[in-house]
Amino acid sequence: MREAVKGLMKSMGYRVEAAASAEKFLSSRHIRRTSCLITDMQMPGMTGLELYQRLSASGKPIPT
Repeated sequence: MREAVKGLMKSMGYRVEAAASAEKFLSSRHIRRTSCLITDMQMPGMTGLELYQRLSASGKPIPT
């Protein structure tokens, strides 16, 4: 599903990066350049809601 959404967004002209988990996204170099985040509510490890809450608490809220 992640690759399908990535392909769809690219076909619409967006620059897209995909991460296999919330933890991988949080440790990526892409976090500062991210202007919109599409996440799954049932990811392994940290859920999409937990990811959003963590970003908000850190002062880096990203429209999700």
